Amino acid sequence: VQDMNAVISGTLGADGGQRAQRTLSHMGKMIRELQEVSMSLRMVNLKSTFQKMTRLVRDVSQKAGKQVEIVTEGEDVELDRNVVEAITDPLVHMIRNSCDHGVEGTEERTAAGKNPVGTVGLRAYHAGGSIVMEISEDGRGLRREKLLAKAKSKGIIPQDTDEASMPDGDV
Repeated sequence: VQDMNAVISGTLGADGGQRAQRTLSHMGKMIRELQEVSMSLRMVNLKSTFQKMTRLVRDVSQKAGKQVEIVTEGEDVELDRNVVEAITDPLVHMIRNSCDHGVEGTEERTAAGKNPVGTVGLRAYHAGGSIVMEISEDGRGLRREKLLAKAKSKGIIPQDTDEASMPDGDV
């Protein structure tokens, strides 16, 4: 910048150099503002995506004969439009799994002393310069025996695996 200022001052004189410098500074500011505006046009909030997930939970729970509600937080978080499109299908899959496999039926929940209505949580928030999305549910949790049986049937782990020595994290 100093070299450029020297060239401008030398070519245009002190007065012309100051005018050119102000013009360049103003152009730089306009370019930054234009960049910010263009980036903001690509940003969308998660409200419509969360609304889709609300409808999905309602539909899936009705089909499964379960009572499930969804609790959302962070609908005002903004992401790039392409990122929202990229995460929608995996989000649908995880929400559907939460309703189908995570949350128990009304009778099982009541027998376990739980509220008959299951809850699926969907949360988005900023943390450390990143956007975090969390999905939770208040179902029975993972069943170790069922996971091991499925892993063996699919050949993910050998049939002769010593299940007792396998840590829960590995399962």
